Amino acid sequence: MSASDKLKDMEDFWTNMTSDDGVYVVDSQQRLLFWSESAQRILGHAPEEVIGRLCYEVVGGRDARNFQFCRRNCPTIVNSLRGRATPNYDLICPSAMDEHRWLNVSTLVLKNKGFPLRVLHILRDVSHRRHIEEATQRVAAKLRQVIEEEINPEVRQEEPGLPPLPKLSPREKDTLRLLTHGLSTKEIALSLNVKPLTARNHVSRLLLKLGAENRLQAVLFASRYHLI
Repeated sequence: MSASDKLKDMEDFWTNMTSDDGVYVVDSQQRLLFWSESAQRILGHAPEEVIGRLCYEVVGGRDARNFQFCRRNCPTIVNSLRGRATPNYDLICPSAMDEHRWLNVSTLVLKNKGFPLRVLHILRDVSHRRHIEEATQRVAAKLRQVIEEEINPEVRQEEPGLPPLPKLSPREKDTLRLLTHGLSTKEIALSLNVKPLTARNHVSRLLLKLGAENRLQAVLFASRYHLI
């Protein structure tokens, strides 16, 4: 990655931050070096309780499939050691207040010649957004079931002669879910913590992959083939 690309990544990173965002920093061994007051507000752990501990023991995040994302040599730290960026991701994390919260996580690798690697994490509480999405998915699933039973009460078989369904990346799936909620490009950008131009590019690539001419066709295709 060129110096200009790194500078742009840093500008985008800080532009998307708010005063409510939690911040913590780990070293290459995943030891916590810094834990902000805002991180304490989100997860309930005081800095003096966690500094020096392993980050995955404190954050303990799982993904939407309940897979343990926060672990030794997690994808974020592996990518950082290899000089690769990690896209934003959502995790459900336990807090010290005996509750679980959905957090969107951004990372920035702090690596300069002669200095050890540091990985800065930004935490955003997106529990409200995730709860709305989960409720919408349950309603959509029930609606699909009702429609399919109305059309054909027997067990549906896969339609023959159709090409294999496209495989969507996590970011494309997030974009598709937001499209099903009727969000505009600006609203999608806010939800994904990216710029509107980036969100527009995500939507364009998604439509191309699904072979859809517009957003409505993409949503109908996704609903028909259970992509959402």
